[in-house]
Amino acid sequence: MSREIRLDPLEDSRLVDGCLAGDARAWEALVRRHERLVYAVARSYRLLESDLGDVFQEVFAALVTGLPRLREPRALVRWLSSATQRIARATALRRRREGALAAAPTEITRLAAEDPPVGADLERLEEQAMIRLALAGLPPRCRRLLEALYYEDPAPAYA
Repeated sequence: MSREIRLDPLEDSRLVDGCLAGDARAWEALVRRHERLVYAVARSYRLLESDLGDVFQEVFAALVTGLPRLREPRALVRWLSSATQRIARATALRRRREGALAAAPTEITRLAAEDPPVGADLERLEEQAMIRLALAGLPPRCRRLLEALYYEDPAPAYA
């Protein structure tokens, strides 16, 4: 491949069009054209060689399904870069968690059992936001009554 073709910004558009038309050679050229980018971004997460291969496969598998939705084929480099970052970050985090679990399984298991379920805080915050919105929608008298009954400490006497 000549240097001029490699630097041609419209080359990605042509290759994407070929891939969408089912041209296997266009797909091979697209992968070959961008494999270094994918590996370079993935390497920045200090992944093992086997993980780099997995990230590479996952990125291009995602591209197969995402290619028809790619609005601007010339933005392919940006898409590949962000997809690789996302997948490599998730792989690196998964490997770190696996390493931490292997290092001290009893301590981590004990701590995990004591922790509230994942998302418990989020559910509580969502409920509080819904209650605030509902209270704000009430007439002032009703809102004051509910605030006095449920939010004042100590709660007022019924009388």
